[in-house]
Amino acid sequence: MNVRAMTLPRPATPLHDRPAPRRWTQIDPILLIVTLLLIGYGLVMTYSTTAETRTFTGDPMQFVIRGAIWAAVGMAAMAAIALFDYAWLGAFAPLLYVFMLGLLSVVLAIGSSSLGAQRSVNIGGLS
Repeated sequence: MNVRAMTLPRPATPLHDRPAPRRWTQIDPILLIVTLLLIGYGLVMTYSTTAETRTFTGDPMQFVIRGAIWAAVGMAAMAAIALFDYAWLGAFAPLLYVFMLGLLSVVLAIGSSSLGAQRSVNIGGLS
């Protein structure tokens, strides 16, 4: 008689019980290098177009410094989002969809119009 042992499949491991992946080792170096090169190119172009006019009216590096600060904020946000495990976000997709439609309707209701288009909501010093 030929008898084989039957094995049952293992139950799925919940996400919170799984070991955390080493996300810093999974960063794409080409994407990081290209992003830094584009930021550098943008800062050089900002300096080359604004330095001469700002020499007479103030600090010629004003817009470059402001751009570098926002680039650093953007890189920090990119690093934080890269570490975020977005697999569980799919469960909230319908809610996020309705939320985004609500944000679009806010722009229609109270957004500022410029050159015939209603584009954005002015938020203090950020707009």
